[in-house]
Amino acid sequence: MMGWTRNIDRFASAGRRASRRGAAIVEFALVFILFLLIVLGALEMGRAFWTYATLAHATKQGGHYVQVHGSLNVGTIEALTAEIRRHAVGLVPSALTVTAVWDPDGTPSTNPIDAKRGDIVEVRVKYLFQMAAGAFITGSSTMEMGSVTRMIVAN
Repeated sequence: MMGWTRNIDRFASAGRRASRRGAAIVEFALVFILFLLIVLGALEMGRAFWTYATLAHATKQGGHYVQVHGSLNVGTIEALTAEIRRHAVGLVPSALTVTAVWDPDGTPSTNPIDAKRGDIVEVRVKYLFQMAAGAFITGSSTMEMGSVTRMIVAN
């Protein structure tokens, strides 16, 4: 009689082990999805920060271009845009929108850059950032970023 109960216990413990194994797989799947979302979010935030830093650098270089070429009347909006795109390494050039304001009333200026020495020039750059995993995390695949710099025309 003793051997018979031992066999029942062996079958019962095998069933308990199988159910624990199934629970571990379900728990792993739930934790892995959460882990994957956190990793994708961290990567996306890193890309967004790098894009913003690159955009801010390009905007500052564009402001420097206007600062140096402004009162000489040799600069144009196209030249300013080309200068900003040259410094926006790694960004999609067609996604950049450049505007410059050097009129006292704050309206965007036209060609050529006609700022006078001592004028404050404001260069604004907008960029449409394409998120790789943004649709999964935020529900949107694009985000608009912008940067503004102000410089005093020196020449």
